[in-house]
Amino acid sequence: MPGARACDLMIAPTIAPKEHASRIESLQSDMMPLMKQFHIPSLHRTIELWDRHIRDSPAYPRILIATAFLGTFGTVRTITHGIRGGWLPVHNLQIGPPGKRIHIHHYFWGIATTLLICYIQLGFAPKRGRNEMSVFYGIALGLILDEYALLLNLTDDYWEKQGRESIDAVAVAGSIVTISASASPFLRALIAETQRHEHEA
Repeated sequence: MPGARACDLMIAPTIAPKEHASRIESLQSDMMPLMKQFHIPSLHRTIELWDRHIRDSPAYPRILIATAFLGTFGTVRTITHGIRGGWLPVHNLQIGPPGKRIHIHHYFWGIATTLLICYIQLGFAPKRGRNEMSVFYGIALGLILDEYALLLNLTDDYWEKQGRESIDAVAVAGSIVTISASASPFLRALIAETQRHEHEA
């Protein structure tokens, strides 16, 4: 669909525009009493501010990368602890004959995804799909950085604590700062809109 934005495709890929708008209006009408009580801007106005300050800005891909990274990092860490603790009904992916099975670490998929994204972006320079590529790149970063110690030492020392906590903290904090800084124009506009509603009330 020419000109379609990534989030439009991800949020409601099978919902007709009229039906989607009707659902937004229904949701807004249900929330209206609470929004008036706390002087919260309408849902349509909030979406307008989001489009103006975030989705249509150069910062949007950075937000997508950081958000995808945080989501992947947290999900992979949870799954890994679940496998190790035995409270998830899944196991590590291994290939090969019995006795010579090789553990396929998740950084493999991260590196493969990164290589593919770089090839597409540098080799073909597509004019569309930048937001989707940003999401996949963030996912790849999460898969790779979760196993940085293994890559650094080339040994299966995922659970070694030396230096791991500090780098984990830096990676997560850096992503949060990136999201906060990139979304600050939208947040300022939203606060200003809320204050305007308070003065009018």
